Parts: sequence; C-alpha cells; structure tokens
Amino acid sequence: MERKLVDYPMHAPLVRHIYDALIHDHFEELVRQGLAAPGTASEYRAALRSCLCGEAVRPIPDEALMNGYVFEIGGHQSDGLSIEVPIFSEGGRSDAFMIFRVKKDNAAQPMLYLYDILVP
Repeated sequence: MERKLVDYPMHAPLVRHIYDALIHDHFEELVRQGLAAPGTASEYRAALRSCLCGEAVRPIPDEALMNGYVFEIGGHQSDGLSIEVPIFSEGGRSDAFMIFRVKKDNAAQPMLYLYDILVP
C-alpha cells in the first residue's frame, strides 16, 4: 500500500522546517540540533549541490510536500519510517529527493531528521 506524508500529518511541520533550513544554507544548525544525521554539514551541502547541478533550492509547494512518499523500514534498530520528499530548484521539480527518517522511539528528540539527499 502506497503511503504519503498526508497520512502522517504530524511529521509535516518538521519536514517543512528542515527543507526551509536547506533553502537558507543552515546545514550546520541542522546537524548541531540533531535534525540531520549521520552526515556532516559539508557532506549534505555537497550532496545537494551535486544533485541540483549547482542550482539553488526553491520552496516546495504544499501539495508536493504532502505527497512525499512514506515507507516502513523493516528490521532497523532505531528508525521506523523513511520519508522521501522531492527537492525543487530554480527549474522546478528536480530529480533529487530529501530522505528523512522517523525514529521508532516516540520519546526520542528529535523524532525526525534529514538522513540523505540523493537522485534515485
């Protein structure tokens, strides 16, 4: 069964916050707050630059955000869900995605974090 972020609305505000932080190049802040892991700020910045061929990140429309795909992660020790949200650039929707992970432990802070940036 295909699931989307609209089915998990409680995660949408933090996904949007992290996405918006990348627009403003706040990678260090995300890593310091635990909102991006396991990479470094430099690694995330380089991945984004590579995936977008140097174009700037642009805001994601609400509909595109809420249509991000959600997958269960079977057998992972600490993470229960993976969320894939498309990245928009100067030319519109790109082929790149931000991959977020949601921890199984609801008491964990932060509960959701940026895991990867890639072109599938």
